[in-house]
Amino acid sequence: MKNLKRHYFKILIILISLSYLITVRTLKLSNSIFYLTVSLIFVISIILFLGNVVGAIGIFYQQFTGKDAINFYEKAYKLNATNPTILMAYSLSLLSKKEYKKAIEVSEKGLDESYYFAVSKTLMVYKGLALFKLGEIDEAINIYLDVLKKFGKENQQYFQDDLETPSKTMIAENPYFNTADLSTLGYFYIIKGDYERARFFSIIALKKDSKFAAAFDNLGRIAYLKGESEKAIKDFNEALSINKNLVDSLFYLSKIYFEKGDMEKSKEYFNKINKTKLNGLSMLESEEIEEFENKLK
Repeated sequence: MKNLKRHYFKILIILISLSYLITVRTLKLSNSIFYLTVSLIFVISIILFLGNVVGAIGIFYQQFTGKDAINFYEKAYKLNATNPTILMAYSLSLLSKKEYKKAIEVSEKGLDESYYFAVSKTLMVYKGLALFKLGEIDEAINIYLDVLKKFGKENQQYFQDDLETPSKTMIAENPYFNTADLSTLGYFYIIKGDYERARFFSIIALKKDSKFAAAFDNLGRIAYLKGESEKAIKDFNEALSINKNLVDSLFYLSKIYFEKGDMEKSKEYFNKINKTKLNGLSMLESEEIEEFENKLK
């Protein structure tokens, strides 16, 4: 990219020449000066918005190959990309790579540029996830609650009723705050130690989607932390019946049976954990899993 910047002038001349040849020769137009001017304006526009062009290529690359396009997004960002969708994609890639501070920076720039509520909402959620990963749990929760306040009148009942039943139904009907958002907010409250609110948002997630594995995992986690191991086993198994590879549920079932002294069953669940699935977006940290694995040896 540094070489690209150093050779901007040469690249510009080449592109102008190519545009001129294509326009004049192919279309056999006589007014060469006019079309050269048009070509020049076109090429300069590309150069001025090169960051967005590179970022757009990254998005298409990721969609068609299924591979992370973080290298494209990084180059686009250095070229001052301003498109909120590109910045949103870059922030997500940074989260998966555990570059949380950079993800916050990119999300904030995206929010400054965003003109569409769905993109703004997603960027707020990404910023909240990054703050959570950095240990700023209260700030992360506040961002999610801010999303609740800003997107959808259905959410306002929560701030009036707090944890009463009507607000569960109202928030569940909100089309802008999806099942994953609700389940994640529930998880944040688990980490904070507020099990009542953790259960509240996990139940709402299940009202939106009765087969959402992460919400059952939340309920299992709450039961485990409250010392209700049998209920935890039931909820974790419910989560696994929906997603048999859910790392969190497998991990906690392994821990429960380890604490019960059933080493065979503990190892059975632990051996099903696919560590390659772990990344910066995973709620469990690889270090936590490795530490427990040493106890099983």
